[in-house]
Amino acid sequence: MKNKIFKILYLTILVCFIFNCKNEVKAKTNQLNSDKNSKSDALVDSNIKYNSTIETKSNDSLELTSLVRKVYKWHNLNFLEDFPYKYENDTIFIGIDWKKYYKNIKLHKETGLFTVDFFKRHKEIANIIDQSIKSATIEWRNERDGIPLWHSGADDWCACQDNPDNYWEFITINKLKIKNNIASFDWTWDKKAVKDKHEYSVTAKKENNVWRIKSLNWQNHNYSIEGFDKVMNDENN
Repeated sequence: MKNKIFKILYLTILVCFIFNCKNEVKAKTNQLNSDKNSKSDALVDSNIKYNSTIETKSNDSLELTSLVRKVYKWHNLNFLEDFPYKYENDTIFIGIDWKKYYKNIKLHKETGLFTVDFFKRHKEIANIIDQSIKSATIEWRNERDGIPLWHSGADDWCACQDNPDNYWEFITINKLKIKNNIASFDWTWDKKAVKDKHEYSVTAKKENNVWRIKSLNWQNHNYSIEGFDKVMNDENN
């Protein structure tokens, strides 16, 4: 009788041991599969994010190229003065013609191609030029004496005097960097269409998912009343 009970207990323990081992093996197998799937999912997710980033930058590059072409087409077809002068007679100017200035700025704003930052910087430069002109003596304010100090003599929007016909059609962009919805890049002319090398720096900002011009290279110049005064004083001395 004791031997029988002993055998039953032995078999019971053996069955429990085997059952627990199977469960443990099954649990470890499930864990390994789960870890494998997690790593696989993470890799797939990483590839998706990487490819998505490349695709996003590519789309941004196309949108920014289109933006710049629109801006320069509009600029060249309208060619509004950035800082129109107010004259006291035919050749002597006395400051910025603010009435004409705001009229031109209104036309810029109606395009929807520029940011608030663009117009803020534009107005800052206009105020500096206006104050500098008003403090200058008459010999500096006579257009008959050549290109005025406050005018570059070129098209500041492209830093060029001569350019190909309809050159905006050949614009491409490079050196593109995007951070926090701010893009910086250079535009140039397509080498296949225009042999002359030319680069011009621009920044853009994405507002409500739309890219707009934030600044053009000429706006980054260190304009100051003191700087204009120094040029005039150096010339006089």
